[in-house]
Amino acid sequence: MKKPIAFAIVAALLAITPPVQAQEWPWSGDMQARDKYVFEIWEDPRSQASHLNRIIDFNSRLAPGEFHESRTCASITEGECAVQLAGSRDSFEGTYVAPVCKTASDENCIEWISIHKIGEEPTRGELIRSINGGTMPRLPRYNLPAGGTTSLWKQPGMLNGAGKDTYAVTLRMELQHSVTSRGANFNITGYSLQVLPYNEISGNFTPHFCSEYQQNGKTRVGCGGLPEECAWTETGICGSHSTFPEGSTVTASFRIEQSASGWFAGRLQDPTISVRAANATQQSVQITGQPSKVPVSRGGVSLQNANQEIRDLYKLIGCDAVCWAGIFAYNDGGIKFVNAFRETFGDRATFVRDMWSIRSIRDFSLERCAPPRNRLLGVVATNATAYQSQPPQYTNGFLNFRVAGMHYLPDGKTESVGRYDLVMRSEIARCIYGFRNAPVAATITVLDKDGNTEVATTTFGERNGWIKLSANGFTYSEKTVRVQLTQPRRTTITCVSNTKPIKTRKVTGISPKCPSGFKKR
Repeated sequence: MKKPIAFAIVAALLAITPPVQAQEWPWSGDMQARDKYVFEIWEDPRSQASHLNRIIDFNSRLAPGEFHESRTCASITEGECAVQLAGSRDSFEGTYVAPVCKTASDENCIEWISIHKIGEEPTRGELIRSINGGTMPRLPRYNLPAGGTTSLWKQPGMLNGAGKDTYAVTLRMELQHSVTSRGANFNITGYSLQVLPYNEISGNFTPHFCSEYQQNGKTRVGCGGLPEECAWTETGICGSHSTFPEGSTVTASFRIEQSASGWFAGRLQDPTISVRAANATQQSVQITGQPSKVPVSRGGVSLQNANQEIRDLYKLIGCDAVCWAGIFAYNDGGIKFVNAFRETFGDRATFVRDMWSIRSIRDFSLERCAPPRNRLLGVVATNATAYQSQPPQYTNGFLNFRVAGMHYLPDGKTESVGRYDLVMRSEIARCIYGFRNAPVAATITVLDKDGNTEVATTTFGERNGWIKLSANGFTYSEKTVRVQLTQPRRTTITCVSNTKPIKTRKVTGISPKCPSGFKKR
């Protein structure tokens, strides 16, 4: 298991268009820091626990400056974790994997997936099985959902890069224990979903696991057993990563709580979303989009060759000498790391990864415009190596979104071409801008860090209560995608009749015209 000496956070958000070819999933190899500042982009903050059901007990009663202890909870209904939970003395958080829906009343589960050709209607895939692993029962007393395992699906006729029609699906729920006036319960604070093409191979593989270890005299929790080349593992089996079929689209349908609100950020392109009530407590979300080809950065630089920007960043994470930093793709600090290593990496990505994933994000500044019942507001998607952690930010009449990436693909010659997609509820957009219920238009621009405009192909449309826009064809460095929505002003004209006695009428509209038998005064 990799134990980083230091830890940092990075971000990525934009998409590459064909004919860029995604590579088979490369793994880290020797990424341990010895005489280097080393960093790599992570898509998932809990990538080593993304396929496990776990609850962690964090001892929150330590003095300032001390390392907090943590331990795994085999059960919260008995043993030490149950004692601490009953006293609400510690902080608990967890990660559960949603099972596949079996009945109409099931909650927080995967309904179905489809991998189909662009422009075709989805054909539901066939569930093969769920992988072996520890499951968790639903515990209504603690507001805990059921925990399942990664599910394996077959899509006949849609062969991935390994020549197989198999795909792994993981819908993850983030859990947080909180104490309120109404008692102590767990709440689902976030969701994430991945669809991964795979090829099942045999070898010396072990199941994914989390275990306790000692660090600085304290008990900590670490997870391992999932090699980077594997989408999932069981004893002796690995679901080896592959690539999506060319010209394919993924549709995923899943249930989440009615109270879930906010946005989804994703690694997909040309997304569409629909939401409907599944039952009294759940909403069914269906998201469709093409896989995204994401340039990824990974590597290191010797201490003597590191520029001052790199040294300063590592000092911020408590590292004055040797460090390894796993940097999240969706964090504002990630943009800084990408820019700092740009010269060291020759302004080129390390490899290109074929991805289809989404995760929930919150933005309370825009939720003032949310309907009375909490609802999902939209989807933002990109293939950038790094991107901001929040949804587009509304500032001075613009919805701004920051992205960053290396300028070239791994060959050092081909430019890395960016894509940005935004889908949002029409009513939310109109509320943000104070528009009435009438057609709107959009202006989309891509700016570099100096404020210069870059050429990009943009599209805009509105359908079924959703506004959808995109920008693509721009190249990477650090960029801001800026969206401004506009609405033509309504004017009023006075019309007089062509016959006597003279009659007058006032007509109001975007382009008002006098009715038949009247002329403009």
